[in-house]
Amino acid sequence: MATCCASSAPEPVVENAAKNIGVIVAPSNSIDFVVLGLAIFFGGVVGVLVSFPVGSIKIALSTSVGTLLAGLLVGHLRTLDPRFGRIPDGAISLMTSLGLAAFVGLTGIHAGPIFLSALRDSGISLLLGGMVVTLLPQIVGFCFGHFVLRMNPILLLGGLTGA
Repeated sequence: MATCCASSAPEPVVENAAKNIGVIVAPSNSIDFVVLGLAIFFGGVVGVLVSFPVGSIKIALSTSVGTLLAGLLVGHLRTLDPRFGRIPDGAISLMTSLGLAAFVGLTGIHAGPIFLSALRDSGISLLLGGMVVTLLPQIVGFCFGHFVLRMNPILLLGGLTGA
């Protein structure tokens, strides 16, 4: 029995199949800004308001964790109804790239002054120790993978980059 994809089938065939399968979700460049905005807003509010007492310390979720949880919830709701919370792949890719760049930048801004004061206190040994701790597992992993397991060096480097 031959199967046919929706893009090459005649429109009436696709519409009849959709009656039995579900809703036709056509590719679109439109963004559901209402769902996006509400998810970011309510996720941030929940992140600020929700806190857990651990002993005498109060631990809050933070706005970023609240927004992440709201994004996971919207993603789950989208699996239940693909018409809900529509965001094109290009926009998701842009938000992912900008979010990662902002995270790295803000982490550097916060860690920079602490690093410089620690470097002043501990000297160059802190920098050299950090280099050894960072590079040694990668070098050992590469040597083991290449010489013992006989892995392709390019694939091995790709795997170690993810590590």
